[in-house]
Amino acid sequence: MEPQTRVTVDAVDLPRLVRFPSILSSITAAMRGSRVLVGVAAIVALAVSGRIWDGVVPHDISPFGLLAGSMTPEQVAHAEESAQRIRSNTMAFAEPGDSESWGRSMRIADMTRPKGTFEALSAEVARATYGAVRSMVDLDFRTAVDDVWTLVVRTPLALWRASPVFTILYGTFAIIVIGFAGGVISRLSAHDLGAGGQPSLEQARAFIKRRWRHVCFAPLAAGGVALALLVVASVPGILLRVPLLDVVAAAWTGIAIILTLLAGILIALLVLGAPLFIPAASTEACDGTEAVQRVSAMLLSRPLHAALFGAVGLLTFGAGFALVDVAMTWSYNTSLEMSGWLGSEQVVSGAGFMEVLQPSGFSDRSHLQGTQWLSAEVIRAWRAVVGGVVAGYAFALFWTIGTRAYLLLRLAADSQPTDVVPGDGQA
Repeated sequence: MEPQTRVTVDAVDLPRLVRFPSILSSITAAMRGSRVLVGVAAIVALAVSGRIWDGVVPHDISPFGLLAGSMTPEQVAHAEESAQRIRSNTMAFAEPGDSESWGRSMRIADMTRPKGTFEALSAEVARATYGAVRSMVDLDFRTAVDDVWTLVVRTPLALWRASPVFTILYGTFAIIVIGFAGGVISRLSAHDLGAGGQPSLEQARAFIKRRWRHVCFAPLAAGGVALALLVVASVPGILLRVPLLDVVAAAWTGIAIILTLLAGILIALLVLGAPLFIPAASTEACDGTEAVQRVSAMLLSRPLHAALFGAVGLLTFGAGFALVDVAMTWSYNTSLEMSGWLGSEQVVSGAGFMEVLQPSGFSDRSHLQGTQWLSAEVIRAWRAVVGGVVAGYAFALFWTIGTRAYLLLRLAADSQPTDVVPGDGQA
């Protein structure tokens, strides 16, 4: 009989034994100034370019939003006429000093007018994002999934139907901006779980600048393969119109089923792995195709780990977004209320308050004149800054979570420590 050995355990290192809670600390890690700054810069670049488009191209999106589609020229003219009629009637019949009724009428007029393509897109993205966060905070996961589906599927499809040209041009620009900024944040976040120091913002930017094509366009190669499979599977259907060859096309159905299945699997991996492609390319210093292969292999080999990290990541994003939004909204509204007590309530009402976990709404300033109008504009600019900080933090939080989830998934799949970040010597 072999002698027994007694082992005494003094302590259990839970952070090393159970790793997924490290995703939760992304909430504070994303608050670092460099990451929020990169996020704000990306949001500003997207907003400015979109507003330039709306300033040049006529507005023809339905007043009901992007999902309602675009309008014909006759419908655009009718909507503009209705909005103008409401404004004229308000100016003619509104009671002097009744700012509440005036503001309500002007808000209705704004809801009636046609929307610009970017304006409608940004409104739908904000609505779906805030709706998903509210649902996650309320633990209403069915509604949260529906809002996420609207964000990643319904909105892009509606944008393509409304304006293919805008979708291609702005979509390409957005991919580059989001990919580059997300890559910089991912490169910074890749060192969070290690013992060494972090690279500076300039080092991370220079590292991504040398590899920006791989980082920004990582999923496109796999998406092109999926599209090619679908084309090959469908093209022989044209032969169904030709006698005798229609039999060959019918026989092709079996191959088409297999090709479509492969394309579906690839598309599913692209959708599920989308938050991990940029972190993979930024962390591993590899090309886009290899990043997609790495992430896809990890998802297939460790699906339960991926599901766990994804669920924790979504809850972390909701909690972090809600925390920062509540804090910034409270700060802005409190300062505005104090200004209203001590100063002009008309200016404050014209500038507009913010609502917790709600996109910034319409604020009417047409009843203000002179310096009062200018003061309301300045306050609205500060409201935009507050909203930009919240959006920039959300951007930084998303990629921080994605990077940590990738490192933990890599640890589970390949047993590669989370503090191993290739390419540090080049950063």
